Amino acid sequence: MATILAKGVALEYFIEGGRSRTGRLLPAKAGMLSMTVRAFLAQPKRPVLFQPVSIAYERLAEGNAYISELSGQQKKPESLSDFKNVWNIIRKNYGEVTVSFGEPIFLNDRLDAHYPAWQAEPISATDRPEWVPALVDGLAEDILVNINRAAHINPIALLSIGLLASPKHALGEADLRRFLGLLQSLFQATPYSDRITVTDKSPEAIIEYGLTMEVATRQAHQSGAIISTDESTAVLLTYFRNNAAHLLAIGAWVGCCYLNVKRLKRARLIELTERVYPFLKQELFLPWGSDALSPVVNQTIDQLIEAKVLAEQDDQVVRQSGSEPGAHLLRLLANTMSQTFERYFITIAVLIKNGSGKISKQQLESLCALCAERVTLLQAGMTGELHDKALLTQFISSLQKQGHLSRNDEGMLVFSESLERLNRDARLVLDRDMHYTIVQSAPLLAELSKEDNTLKE
Repeated sequence: MATILAKGVALEYFIEGGRSRTGRLLPAKAGMLSMTVRAFLAQPKRPVLFQPVSIAYERLAEGNAYISELSGQQKKPESLSDFKNVWNIIRKNYGEVTVSFGEPIFLNDRLDAHYPAWQAEPISATDRPEWVPALVDGLAEDILVNINRAAHINPIALLSIGLLASPKHALGEADLRRFLGLLQSLFQATPYSDRITVTDKSPEAIIEYGLTMEVATRQAHQSGAIISTDESTAVLLTYFRNNAAHLLAIGAWVGCCYLNVKRLKRARLIELTERVYPFLKQELFLPWGSDALSPVVNQTIDQLIEAKVLAEQDDQVVRQSGSEPGAHLLRLLANTMSQTFERYFITIAVLIKNGSGKISKQQLESLCALCAERVTLLQAGMTGELHDKALLTQFISSLQKQGHLSRNDEGMLVFSESLERLNRDARLVLDRDMHYTIVQSAPLLAELSKEDNTLKE
């Protein structure tokens, strides 16, 4: 590796280390990154930069495999027999692929900031300095953040967001046009990054393009056409919706805050966002620190007010009444990320129900899987994302990192009073029926049948 870098040969690797089943970025596998840093330190002859690259597709060639993997099945190994599918693949229209380049990261700058004495201390290729792991972890996170900051939102991503926001994956064409227009305005005005690009197709053209790509169908009706997608295609569309999850996060969260109330003060909205933001930041690789969050929330609120989805009255931000178009658009916006917040609450509900210091991390993961499975059976429009093990493990890790959760001497999970506060917040931001379903579905370890002794142990 040191020889390759010293000769100025470019390297390409996929920092996630595997394929995402959900369409979101995965936490970095930093082995190659660490090797690159240590190789440069051994032979710092040429400057090194990391160039984040974002790739946006409009259709998946391996769609059937994606559906099976999302349901929990293992990835099928490639074989020579797969070549028989090549002809079927090249005959289909897979739309456009957009490759975007994020802001490059210069290794010298990072080294100077992290460990200024690096040039004065000779390091061999086999050395493992104590300060390198922290540098690599920060570098990995920033690369993922910069990939997200270069995202392109194509017509299929927008249409996926729109259709999946409805529990039945169907919307009146007029409502869908309005929602697509709202999404475009939010994404184009986002403070996220000036490298974010959004399709310039009009909402009408986006719908027609989706019909051409066969991801949606139009059904004529006397009261206005209906645009919809079938269940199988809806699962595939979750991939493209999740490509934009990092851009949806703050707006969708604001929408969720109005599911059960009509008016809130800005300060209350910011307070609620500050509590959930650390989890969103870790899962979606969001770019803002806690000190920069308040202006982002205020700008999002201003954008929703400008779009006439919210209004400002005295010192409060108010949504429209339930029968008005703005209220419908706000609920659709909330629905785009609602399963993420429901997944969070499943973990919290299971912990609260079983009590502090009563279950281990492994038991928590198993109980959450049982709860998610039951919720999926009871509620319409749910996908495999609700019980994605990787996302569940990541959230538990985030609870520990933020100080809400710790382990006692027996290895059992102990939660702080702050978790109770998150539990109370959930009553405000979750749909009432969903909140009830999760609370009732959360299993109590002590009440599991004798057949589940393995789980108890």
